[in-house]
Amino acid sequence: RVGDAEPLRIFGLAFLCPVSGQECAGYIGHSTFNPGAVNTLTVTLSTTTPLTKAANASFVVSGLLNAKEPPARSVVSTAIAPPSLSGCPFDIPPLLVSESPGGPPNTFFWEEATTSAHFYVLEDTEPGQVYTLAFNLTNPLAQQNSPLVKVETRGLPIGSLLLSKDPDNPPLAVTAGFFPFGYPIIGQSSPLPSANNLITVTFRATVPLFPATGTFITMSGFSGASSADGDEPGEPTVIVEEASSGLFSSTDGGSPNTLLWDGDTKTLTAWVVAPLLGGVEYVFSFAIRNPPSPQESPPIYAQILGGLVTPQVLMTKDLTGLGGQRAPLKVLAMTLPLRRIGQSSPYPASRNTITITLQFNLDVGNRGVFVTLRGLTSTRTPDGPVPLSCSTGCCTPGGIEVCGVGSVHPCPESDNTTCATPFFGTSGQWTNAGGQMVLTVREEMEAADSNSTGGATPVLYRLSFTLDNPLTAQQSPPVMISASGTEIAPVLATPDPFFPPVL
Repeated sequence: RVGDAEPLRIFGLAFLCPVSGQECAGYIGHSTFNPGAVNTLTVTLSTTTPLTKAANASFVVSGLLNAKEPPARSVVSTAIAPPSLSGCPFDIPPLLVSESPGGPPNTFFWEEATTSAHFYVLEDTEPGQVYTLAFNLTNPLAQQNSPLVKVETRGLPIGSLLLSKDPDNPPLAVTAGFFPFGYPIIGQSSPLPSANNLITVTFRATVPLFPATGTFITMSGFSGASSADGDEPGEPTVIVEEASSGLFSSTDGGSPNTLLWDGDTKTLTAWVVAPLLGGVEYVFSFAIRNPPSPQESPPIYAQILGGLVTPQVLMTKDLTGLGGQRAPLKVLAMTLPLRRIGQSSPYPASRNTITITLQFNLDVGNRGVFVTLRGLTSTRTPDGPVPLSCSTGCCTPGGIEVCGVGSVHPCPESDNTTCATPFFGTSGQWTNAGGQMVLTVREEMEAADSNSTGGATPVLYRLSFTLDNPLTAQQSPPVMISASGTEIAPVLATPDPFFPPVL
């Protein structure tokens, strides 16, 4: 500065602004705005006079509002070469500091009560030399503006002065966390009444979530649902996370892959027990039991609470599937919109292939579901297992084939059906009395396939089995179809347009 070169002009003990020509005590900035994150703060400063080890001199940075002690109290320092020495040798070492006089190098002392960091010099500083001190603190979990941060020295005291802030990275400014638009997403596996229903949640937060901070995600509004094993009033239930993400627990710091279900408030709580990155999509699943009666999907809300707090948001529903049946806790009555039945032969004593074509309005699970046909009376087929196939006994799509004795029918180019034997297995259980055939569902059956326009095309399932016709003439009996495990009450089957029911 002008006048600094006047003979025997001596500075008093003071801070020098690292940028020539400006008035300041130094600068401070930080590395992250994320709540709860480990944040590297960097202080740039200089003094007019050496701070000496003999005087137990130290720098104190105070006003670090709401910051917490980091996992490690380490310090990285540099000595900055002045621009006037560009191209010249520069051998001044970094500032060596410690948490205590004569203590371990490259450490600092954190005083929680005053939110201040203390740096004791282990080697004398150079007067006028610009140093940086980079050290870590843990950001507060709540949103805040950057506080006023001061610096002072002790041992060789310089009074407390404000540090100038990096305008792009003001120290300890913490942003608010929230769910981005469209998140979290929630869907279900089954819309059936009283079914065990796998709920899948896809979420993303704008900021990281950290374990050991008391942070948890709560989801509420599961109207009519209960835990898979039923609810006890006043007793929350620990349920196992299906996807085993390892991210959540039913208690703060507890074992992973468990969640807490409150049957009284219909709320699920997931404590964070592993680091979750901001902006990254995570998925987890859990099973609850659907209500026993049909209902529309209720609004379900999500919020992050505990250490970090976000606004409560309405979760985005998965509206895929036939009729939007993936929406959470949308419960529908299972029906058979299409239920055709036909035969290959109307002749007495002949072998007769019975063909049924079914369409379900909802996906069918493979646990404890049975489709039953009743009314195929007067046949000569004895009780026992009957082989299943997908042959109509008369048609090959696109051709013309004799159907029974002396009967010819044109066959359609394609019947647009899906062979159902992979879903019902190789045989059904036949009972002659009452003309009953019981089919056991062995694989999940989808109600619809996604089409090229993003919609859903219903799936038609076809199945055949062969019976021995009666010896005498009879009128076609009414055939009823029902399903247990999906609660479809007996309903009258419709005659096939090509091949009417058994005569």
